[in-house]
Amino acid sequence: MIETLHKWSAEDVFRNLIETALAVIEDDPNNDLAVSRASLITLLQDVLQADKNGLAEAPKVPDGLPINIIPGSTGSECHPILIGLCHDADYLDERLRQILDHATRLCPRRNRLIVILSSQWNGALWKDVYLRQFEQIQASVHVYLFGPSGILSHVL
Repeated sequence: MIETLHKWSAEDVFRNLIETALAVIEDDPNNDLAVSRASLITLLQDVLQADKNGLAEAPKVPDGLPINIIPGSTGSECHPILIGLCHDADYLDERLRQILDHATRLCPRRNRLIVILSSQWNGALWKDVYLRQFEQIQASVHVYLFGPSGILSHVL
């Protein structure tokens, strides 16, 4: 199901992303939700601005946040949240493949929330190649498009 939230402001979409991720984090009794909220907001702001000549570059995940990020070091631990980044000079097909590989082979059944933050989207590629594969993962998948001013819309 593709749902474009044209009526939401960029702030509303960002808030929705934060609340969706926090819902997963609060299930873990080892996390302090107040600390997680502040760390998550900072991390997502850094993620949207992390750009190396048009390529996505993952910032360091603050200690205590149960998040893996692609690209970048996903670490030796599997966490319930996986964030995949794709900027203008990245190849969307390759990045979707890396996210899928992480969720199915490296951390099977561990990711409960997969967030794809991308400055580009190809609906035909998603539908023809990836939709069925991502539907088989037991995780909630959200796709957000962003531009220079931040998150623009929630696509999926």
